[in-house]
Formats: sequence, structure tokens, C-alpha cells
Amino acid sequence: KVILFASMAVMIINIGHLNLVHIDRDTLIARKILSQIPDDASLSAQEHIFPHLPPRREIHILPEIDSADYVFIDTGLLSGIFSRTDAIVYLRDLVIKGEYEVIEKGGNRFYLLKRKDDVMMKETINN
Repeated sequence: KVILFASMAVMIINIGHLNLVHIDRDTLIARKILSQIPDDASLSAQEHIFPHLPPRREIHILPEIDSADYVFIDTGLLSGIFSRTDAIVYLRDLVIKGEYEVIEKGGNRFYLLKRKDDVMMKETINN
């Protein structure tokens, strides 16, 4: 009993030095990129991203974009919608069409695109 108590005491004393929740490099990169999206902006992303976001008025599940202000894609975790190559081609096509621009890239995995202001302005005028 004494040994168990002593072991527990040492564990409690050292708990401040333990990292109880491991946050990997990719998670930190994704959080940094996602923090750039204003809370009131609409977003299109994969479903696994949603729990990491504040509540939003409008959100779309990729590949649906509709008129989202931002598009975020994690090419390292694709679930049935695209292969990594298909996802890159999809993003490239959005940029080539002139509707979105890449504003942040995290490693070779995360991409954040923003709808171009002139496209948003035209939609506002036409509505």
C-alpha cells in the first residue's frame, strides 16, 4: 500500500510535465489555417472539419460549394469524394475559373481558398 501511495504521489507531482493530450503538427497547422476564416463567413469543407469550427450560418459539404466564401480541404484525409489527385485538380479548377484564390497552404495537405471579392460583389449586385 505504501509503494502504491508513493507511486501515485510521484505521478501527481509529475503530472504537470506530462502532455495528456497529444496535438500533432497537422492539427496545429489546420487550426492555424481555419482561424483565418471569419466566424460569419460561409464555408465548404469536409465533414470531419465541422466539429473544429465555431457555429456558422452557412456551411456546405465538399464537393458542394454553392456560393461559399471559403473552401477548406484536407487532402490528407479524403473519404470517398476524391482521391488526392482529384482534390488538387478540383481546387486548381476553382482557381482557374477565377472564382477563388488560394490564400493559405499548409504543408502538402491543407488548402484554404477564398472567394474573390469581385465575384462576391457581382453576386450581391445581381441579387
